[in-house]
Amino acid sequence: MSLLAHQFIGPLAVIDSSAQRLARLSEKISTAEIERRSLQIRAMTDELTNLARSLLGRIEDGMGQSLRMEKESCDLSTVLLKACDHARCFQPNRLFLTEVNSDMGLFSGDPLLLEQLFSILLCNAAKYSPARSPVIVKAGMDGGAAVVQVIDSGIGVPRDEQERIFQPFYRASNAHRQQGTGIGLALACQIARLHGGGISLQSEEGRGSTFTVRLPVRPDSTDL
Repeated sequence: MSLLAHQFIGPLAVIDSSAQRLARLSEKISTAEIERRSLQIRAMTDELTNLARSLLGRIEDGMGQSLRMEKESCDLSTVLLKACDHARCFQPNRLFLTEVNSDMGLFSGDPLLLEQLFSILLCNAAKYSPARSPVIVKAGMDGGAAVVQVIDSGIGVPRDEQERIFQPFYRASNAHRQQGTGIGLALACQIARLHGGGISLQSEEGRGSTFTVRLPVRPDSTDL
């Protein structure tokens, strides 16, 4: 539950920021800005509502069980692009460059958890990168696996800390200027493992990071 609670923090921050701006600049703000902020608030509210319903259902189905997934057939490229839209809500001025193969096919997995996985990586990349630098997303097939890369030119992770970066509550020594809980990457790693895959990191301090997600694809829907 502590890991899942992390998923509520981001949307709540967006809602609070947008609402404060609307209240503070109510007389000066343009109609277009009011509409954009209102849509942002509604989108984040919908996300929290859907997430809460999903979590409540899982809690009622199995108290005391670890994080588990609800399998269904989903389009991985669509899930990834939705995660990019989600990340843009947090940083609307950030450039997200996507190179996503639209022929990745159907994937047997939990679309809600997968979207959270990619959202965590995208939001982290934007959070720890210079304001004007893009976040690059590449996705395609490699044999029987879907491979997604999130590439940034941010602060990077010190070499001697990279093995610990996926541990719950661990934060790199150069990351403390930004707010965080040290939960996001641990949750992303757990979601990838639930789907039979994993996450690897290539990083150089001061020059950026590349997080690579590999997920085995089951082309047959009989496992659902």
